[in-house]
Amino acid sequence: SMDAMEDMEVNTGSNTVLAPDCQVLGRGTLQGLKYRHIGKSGLKVSNIALGSLKAFGSDDKDLNEEIITLAFENGINFFDISEPFTSKKAELELGRIIKKKGWTRRQ
Repeated sequence: SMDAMEDMEVNTGSNTVLAPDCQVLGRGTLQGLKYRHIGKSGLKVSNIALGSLKAFGSDDKDLNEEIITLAFENGINFFDISEPFTSKKAELELGRIIKKKGWTRRQ
């Protein structure tokens, strides 16, 4: 799709006109970060996701929380918790972190 092509250009640097810096959700800034609407739900997700293999590949809960928090504070709100890599561990751990941090669905 055209959106995917635009994202690729922003992420690879092949587009000399980058999207403005984004600070929607966090304290940091990820240059070129964009958001996509999910149907008519009113929810928006970042065009960059954090995969469960990287986020939950460790049994160290503090490290997992630090990775998720860093991503979220920098605008990433799309977390891939696919089961083939982590079974239900990723889903449970992400839920624990979200609850602990008090983050809401609309953030």
